[in-house]
Amino acid sequence: MNANDILEEMKKLRYECRILNAEIINLQGKSKRKTQTLDSIIDQNNGMTENVDVLKKQIINFELCDVDELQRQYEEIQKEIKSHQAEYKDLCNDISKLEDALDIQRASTLKQDIYGQLSCGYRTAPLKQINKEGCAIALKRSLEDELNDLQEKGAPIRVIAKKRSQLSHVGILCTQLRI
Repeated sequence: MNANDILEEMKKLRYECRILNAEIINLQGKSKRKTQTLDSIIDQNNGMTENVDVLKKQIINFELCDVDELQRQYEEIQKEIKSHQAEYKDLCNDISKLEDALDIQRASTLKQDIYGQLSCGYRTAPLKQINKEGCAIALKRSLEDELNDLQEKGAPIRVIAKKRSQLSHVGILCTQLRI
């Protein structure tokens, strides 16, 4: 890969990120609305559950009552609960899709950052490191040094894991560059 290929790849990744960001914004809006709907459904469900409990108590307390009417009301409430449960399942599926899109966007951003670091490395590297292999090696070594420093300082596990992930991605790029 030469510098132009990497820059083209970066342009493609930026374009993909823009598309993903637009989709994420749309999904977040939908998710917010569905979360509000979900909250209202849960509140309604709680109200319905309370109604069912009240009906059960009424059945126990009254010796003579219209059992058929109570049974009909109970069945209607059960139908409403089932419809709310179906809506809840749909909302959970939508939230899952949104989380998947966010994960894809995060991975794409990380890859774009690594390509950007490699690209910027060409301009800031000493003359002996102008080639892409030298920049990739320099980036890999700097990430290894940062990882070692974080481990020595006792940084949080998630920070160390993120740095390891970045190092892994750079390792893959180095393999692609045949370093």
